[in-house]
Amino acid sequence: MPRFRQACRAVLCLAAGALALPGTAGAAESIQSLMTGASVELSTPKGFAVHLHPRPGGEIELRINPGGTWKSFTGKWWVKEDRFCFQVPDAKWGKGQVKCPKVVQDGGQVSFRNKTGDTLPWTYVRGQANATPPQASRSAAAAPPPDALPKGEVAALMTDTVLTLVNKKGQPISLTFRAGGAVEFLSRADDQDNRFPGVWFALPGRFCFQIPQAKVWQGEKKCPQVKKDGDKVTLISGTGEVLPWTLARAEPPPAPVAVAAAPPARATQASATPLRDSGKWWSDIEFGGFHALVIGNNAYRHLPPLKTAIGDAQAVARVLGREYGFTVHLLLDATRRDILKKFAELRKTLTGGDNLLIYYAGHGILDSDAERGYWLPVDADEDIKDNWVSNVDITDSLKAMQAWHVLVVADSCYSGTLVRSGPRVVQGGGDRAQLVRRLALKKSRTVLTSGGIEPVVDSGGSGHSVFAKAFMDTLRENTDVLEGQEIFLRLRQKVVLNADQTPEYADVRKAGHDGGDFVFVRNTGK
Repeated sequence: MPRFRQACRAVLCLAAGALALPGTAGAAESIQSLMTGASVELSTPKGFAVHLHPRPGGEIELRINPGGTWKSFTGKWWVKEDRFCFQVPDAKWGKGQVKCPKVVQDGGQVSFRNKTGDTLPWTYVRGQANATPPQASRSAAAAPPPDALPKGEVAALMTDTVLTLVNKKGQPISLTFRAGGAVEFLSRADDQDNRFPGVWFALPGRFCFQIPQAKVWQGEKKCPQVKKDGDKVTLISGTGEVLPWTLARAEPPPAPVAVAAAPPARATQASATPLRDSGKWWSDIEFGGFHALVIGNNAYRHLPPLKTAIGDAQAVARVLGREYGFTVHLLLDATRRDILKKFAELRKTLTGGDNLLIYYAGHGILDSDAERGYWLPVDADEDIKDNWVSNVDITDSLKAMQAWHVLVVADSCYSGTLVRSGPRVVQGGGDRAQLVRRLALKKSRTVLTSGGIEPVVDSGGSGHSVFAKAFMDTLRENTDVLEGQEIFLRLRQKVVLNADQTPEYADVRKAGHDGGDFVFVRNTGK
């Protein structure tokens, strides 16, 4: 059945233009003006100070002072009739939920009331939005100490090293850090090796890494501090404890295959390259590193939940990581902030030697008045656009990416609104090796959608959506190299035979496309 209203992968299979916007004009405009740039001060039941700072444009900053140290979190705010609404997903205060106190003006005094009409012990202060409390910072992370190692020195120290440790079960774990931001996680349990890809980067005085599929850290990012005394290197946890981790030099990675015809942007070393058989016809083509951002949303806070989006995302991540050598970044039940933050991280870490696939499974919606589609993160509200992710957000992110090839695979209702340039046709001619080489040398920004401007189904694929199953089956059936358009041609028939939806494939307009295509390279070696 469809994902939402009978579970269409969209927030209401209705045009967003038919939805009521929050607030009445007079009260809303007055409260909007009153709250913008102001400060609201209160205390938690434990006595921690909390400051709320609504910014112009709908962003709100929450500052909280537990134990004498200020921490900062960002969220969204808006006005609904006579209420000031806000949500800060990452802050423990408020449990990430939407709060909408009523705003009451009595002469020059401003107060706030809860749902039962009781006055809240909150203080309204005008013009304090830019003030910084003592010891406050713009993020929860502490500033580096004055004697911290420079970022470049940390990067040089960690590149091509192996970090070894033992987990709570006594099982050995190793992490190998490579140039370009790739890290390989290896653990051994029950006489079986478990390998997972991840990402790492250097900061002043510390380095951060994340292995989404590893259970030992539940996929969380870790940022140990690095201390160096002569040749001795010590790693320190966030609580100041010396970590019993050992650092040693790693074997150098295999040298990448050089291709004289490749443009300068493709000359960087691959950060995650599929294993290839040197005897294959494509072995002399430099494809670069492969990365994937895979997003799956089921547990919506204000909308009907989905059943298979998370399972689809996890299964797609496994296929890409194990069978195609991708470094996979997995986001489950992601908020708007989670998605845009990851876009920003990839913009910083990926280079012209990388390929990026973005896979989205979740609700989507069409604003027929604006002729624009949106992805709906788990914190999206059906009648407030603040937490929606628009096609414009996605296109702007793709344009800013340094990655050479970027492919968006969208399994959501109305995902076809990303397609605006008409059907894409790759011109053939010559042998297959020449075609693939030509596509690899040209930059690309393409999108593969599960349907057009229509609802799509959330089931029908043996525990997965029809589209997700067809996508994974097509990848598994491949034995060598497969271009994005060829994947589209093979899966389209599988989808239309099993659902009332038709996949589409096209270039993304105004995002830097230059005639190339995303190329999938199947692992063929060990």
